[in-house]
Amino acid sequence: MPNLSLTRVVVLSAVVGLAACSSGSSAVPAAGAQSAQSASIARSAPRVVLAKSMERPANCPTIYLTCATVRFHYSDDVSLCVDYNSSCDTQNTWYWSYKMTRLNGGRTTQVQAQFYPNPSNPVGDTIYERNPLKSSHGQVKYVEKVTACDQSKTCYGPYKIGVITD
Repeated sequence: MPNLSLTRVVVLSAVVGLAACSSGSSAVPAAGAQSAQSASIARSAPRVVLAKSMERPANCPTIYLTCATVRFHYSDDVSLCVDYNSSCDTQNTWYWSYKMTRLNGGRTTQVQAQFYPNPSNPVGDTIYERNPLKSSHGQVKYVEKVTACDQSKTCYGPYKIGVITD
């Protein structure tokens, strides 16, 4: 008798699965589709990270990728990388751009950045003051919003870098 019940469950499952297939529903994915889905989940989306040679300052708030400290005639260099599956993506060409804002979101031209070389991955990001600015006493005063775009113009970001004036 227990085998008969098991047989009924298997037949019932097959009927339900067949009904789902005939109605156009994809409630039970095919084996090939399932493995493709698993592969897409295993691959991570590209994201901007600090290059392995960089360390994040301990006093940098966690909402920022990193922080840079600048003063007039003294820039700070940050090395960035588009990370794809736990390594810098060297297969694609990456174009870098930024928008510098005050902490409150307003635009500024007082602090600027330059990427070198651009396009590249990893890339150097030099952040500097155009004119002498007052010290922010170790607090983030400006935010660089970095975006990386691949050759098909798919962009990732913005990623925030806190800028402290000294």
